[in-house]
Amino acid sequence: MSPRFAALLSLFVALLAGAGLAALVNYAKPTTLGVVLATPLVVLIVAGLSTPFWLLMQRRLTPKVTGKVLIRTALREGIWSGLYAALLVVLRVFGYLDWVMVLVLAALFIMLELFLQQRQQPQQAAKKPAPAPKPSPSASYGRIAAAPKTKRKKKDDGIG
Repeated sequence: MSPRFAALLSLFVALLAGAGLAALVNYAKPTTLGVVLATPLVVLIVAGLSTPFWLLMQRRLTPKVTGKVLIRTALREGIWSGLYAALLVVLRVFGYLDWVMVLVLAALFIMLELFLQQRQQPQQAAKKPAPAPKPSPSASYGRIAAAPKTKRKKKDDGIG
């Protein structure tokens, strides 16, 4: 899957989740069940809308990462964004949200993502074969080449 297709697919998911949330808000009574049903839709909307942004950021910040790893990282960051937004919405609905909670949750999600990226780097390095070291021409100058071993004939000195 190409990054462009992943971005379009995530935007399509966000559009569908937005339609579902609009239907839920317009046709359902505001109850706790409505909040429970709206939370995954908020996660999908924010994740779908933020994934193309994270794809662009990952391309700019880590140009060596391409393909599936780039898409996987951007999707994971989009899901973190969606979970963060949904958690803030739920905390606001139940009256537990303040600015300290916003900062602590942001720091928690950022640290979780940094931990996962650090954990992912050794796995990527293990999958790539290490390039064979190239011998440099100056490496052989300081060595004394050993003469090839040959069998020596014993000389007969005439003693005994």
